[in-house]
Amino acid sequence: MSNSLLLSILIPCLFQVQVAEKTETPAEGLKAMIAYLEKDDLQGLFLVRYGELDRFAKTEEEKQKIVGQIVQQFSNKKAMLLDGFKKAQTVEPEILERNGEKVAVFKVEKVVITLYLKKGIWTFHL
Repeated sequence: MSNSLLLSILIPCLFQVQVAEKTETPAEGLKAMIAYLEKDDLQGLFLVRYGELDRFAKTEEEKQKIVGQIVQQFSNKKAMLLDGFKKAQTVEPEILERNGEKVAVFKVEKVVITLYLKKGIWTFHL
C-alpha cells in the first residue's frame, strides 16, 4: 500500500476523531448539571462536574470518600443548587480567562454562577 493511499485513509479518520471530541458549551454543561440534580444524583454530579476534586483526591477511593462527604453536606441544598443552575440558563454567560483557565460567568438577579472548563466539559467549584 502506498503512503499516499494510507494517508488518504487515515486523515479523514483522524479528523472525525477530533470532531467527536468537541468541547461542550457552557449551556450544555449547565444542562448536564441540572440533569444530575433532577435525577437526584448528587454523587454523579460531584464525581463528574466538581472541578476541584482532583486537587483533594488522587485515587478513586479518595474521590469516592470525599464525594460522599460533600453529598452529605449538600443533600439538603439540592433545591438551591438546582434553582441557581436553572436561573443561570436564562442568561448568556460572559466567557473569560482567569489564571490561564477558561471560565463562564452567569449573572442573573443576585445569583452568580461560575463554571470552569476542564478537559472539554464545564465544571463548578465550591
